[in-house]
Amino acid sequence: MTSAAATPVTLDSIVRQSTNQIAAALQDELVLMSIDKGRYYNLNPIAAEIWGRIAGPVQVSDLCDALDAEFSAPREEITRDVLDMLNLLAAEGVLDVAPATE
Repeated sequence: MTSAAATPVTLDSIVRQSTNQIAAALQDELVLMSIDKGRYYNLNPIAAEIWGRIAGPVQVSDLCDALDAEFSAPREEITRDVLDMLNLLAAEGVLDVAPATE
């Protein structure tokens, strides 16, 4: 897996948290810091839930399936929001991305 911004996250991608980050719970949010870039991000409860689900490798389509089963938002909205978040995290170097294995 790579954490290169050049690898776009798609539904077929396999993603996991990078080791180039530090995460800590702060009240009802999760604070995530990119070690390489020295930036931090506040993740709201749903983003923190997604972050927790990618502690180990997971295919993005499976992640969206699980979120769709648990939350009442339309599937298209879940997919769009998940892909947007994961692509941002990949660009910041805190997400490892690999193409799906055949």
